[in-house]
Amino acid sequence: MEQSSAWWDWIGVAAFVIGVVALVMAFPPLIQAIFGRPRIKVSFTSSEKRPQNRILECGISNTPITKGVLNLFRIDRQAAEDLWAPFDIIESHEGGKVFDAVPVINTHTGVTAQRVRLAASSIPSTFGVAVVDLEAQIVYAGLEKSTETMLKPGLYNVNVTVVNGGKKQSPVNQQMVVQRSEPYAYWVNS
Repeated sequence: MEQSSAWWDWIGVAAFVIGVVALVMAFPPLIQAIFGRPRIKVSFTSSEKRPQNRILECGISNTPITKGVLNLFRIDRQAAEDLWAPFDIIESHEGGKVFDAVPVINTHTGVTAQRVRLAASSIPSTFGVAVVDLEAQIVYAGLEKSTETMLKPGLYNVNVTVVNGGKKQSPVNQQMVVQRSEPYAYWVNS
């Protein structure tokens, strides 16, 4: 009877060791699935694209994992698949929508499209929200210069809604001032 008891003890120990090994092997993919999802950050900047134009831009980045325990376990941020970012410009005081668009996004990898794949990077992908024609001293919504997209001096709310894989994120709101003197247009507290 003692021999069969020892045999079962060894099977129990082996099952325990196999269970611990399986748990250790399953831990990183589980952590990757939970904490490696895309984390989208929206920012607002302005840039000199051409000598006569200044563009107010929206930047979108999928922030990489660079510090902490997740980096220790080599957890990587997943790419954001099928990302797009419709935006609208609304007059602050009157509340009327002045402009809306699904813009072309210029990724940091050189791809330009309305819907993009955004890999983890601290370098933002950008799209133009408004263009300032420095020679004519006129601000236009979007990147096309036409009488329909001219913005009058005033305070505007820009609402950007990032859609990642069909899931909408909460809109990001930023105020923009348009005025008759230089710099003609700028982001409020950006």
